[in-house]
Amino acid sequence: GGDNTAMVITGPNAGGKTVAIKTVGLLLLMALSGIPVPADSASAFPLASKLLLDIGDEQSIESNLSTFSAHVSHIAEILKEADAKTIVLLDELGTGTDPAEGAAISCAVLKDLKGKGSLIFATTHLMDIVGFVYRTEGMINASMEFDHGTLSPIYRLKVGEPGQSHALEIARKYGLPAHVLEFAKNVLGNVNVEFHKLLTELKEKRAAHEEGLNELQRQRAEAKGKEKLLNERLAEAGRLKAEVMEKAYQEAKDVVSETKRQVYAVLEEAKKEKKGREAVKRVVKIQQEVEDKLREFHKGPSLSIDEIKEDDVVFVRSVGYDATVARIDRRHKRVRVKAGIRDLEVPVSDIGPKKGKAPEVRAASDRKAGTPETVPDVLNLIGLRVDEALSELEPFLNHAALAERREVTIIHGLGTGILRKAVREYLTGHPLVEQFRRGELSEGGNGVTIATLR
Repeated sequence: GGDNTAMVITGPNAGGKTVAIKTVGLLLLMALSGIPVPADSASAFPLASKLLLDIGDEQSIESNLSTFSAHVSHIAEILKEADAKTIVLLDELGTGTDPAEGAAISCAVLKDLKGKGSLIFATTHLMDIVGFVYRTEGMINASMEFDHGTLSPIYRLKVGEPGQSHALEIARKYGLPAHVLEFAKNVLGNVNVEFHKLLTELKEKRAAHEEGLNELQRQRAEAKGKEKLLNERLAEAGRLKAEVMEKAYQEAKDVVSETKRQVYAVLEEAKKEKKGREAVKRVVKIQQEVEDKLREFHKGPSLSIDEIKEDDVVFVRSVGYDATVARIDRRHKRVRVKAGIRDLEVPVSDIGPKKGKAPEVRAASDRKAGTPETVPDVLNLIGLRVDEALSELEPFLNHAALAERREVTIIHGLGTGILRKAVREYLTGHPLVEQFRRGELSEGGNGVTIATLR
């Protein structure tokens, strides 16, 4: 894998080393022949033009070939033919002769094939070859795993670390006398024994580290799950807090509205003296502050006044749907918008990017042309539900009284008469309304109500 082009597999006898490299060759031939390959869908095969191999023992008395000379003969032919589009399979590198010399020749063969750009898979029992592969860039060791408990191979390839032959253990398993094995250990020498012991300890530590890593990954996944749950609970707590605070400010808004009605009653008694008028203005200011605070709980992406242009479509939070910008008052940071036939003037803080939400009902208060401070004396309630209409009517009367309007017109239409009845009942006994009447034919007849303010 990666930049490595040579893999040398070590491990016990009958552990599956030869089967492993044969499988590589067989799967490659199947893939190049268009035959479905029993491998993972993410597997990749090189586009090779030649598959060269030296597998098996072809010693022959007739051809005057020993095991070693037969191997060398095949390898010599492979070295002649190998190139960058060749895959080479070499079994039992360095066998059949002196281990030191066999290892030296094997290392030279691997180096030459790697220099040609070939892809190499080889097996061996010689530790000198393992050391050479470990020190050489572009080469990698691999091993067939071994179960020390049962003294049997597992037939599983482990890439990145060398294996052991476990010849003494296997010999003991198959009945070689203990005294023979003891003598063999002594002949083998302490250095080799310590080397194999160290290799075994390293593998055990590697297995322990892998187990620890798996446990760490499990704990990390568990921690992420807990973190996600905590974030969800925090978000839910934040939402509940916002709902509670919104409800509290809504109640405060209702209290201020009721207070304002009481002030208007005082205003009637004071006969519109200046002091009473100032009190009303203060209450209106308090109500506006409460409404501004309430809007903070509907936060979303905001637009600066420099980002807004006339005829832009924007989202108005206070009404809950999109509207078209009609005019921008940059000095006072207010925007007049039009939603359907309804005109509104709102602060820039109430404006956000459009959301594609159209008004559910198409109705609006008709306002006179003029500056943003102009107070209309006509209110159009056609198309609104009763609760929506009455919520429009109260601020309309408030602002008309503050602007010292004497008479205002409320358009409710004929329809079923429900809206007309609700409007007139609301006006009855209102502290700001002196009297009201149905409109003349020229004014709209019974579809309008004319109210005279105190």
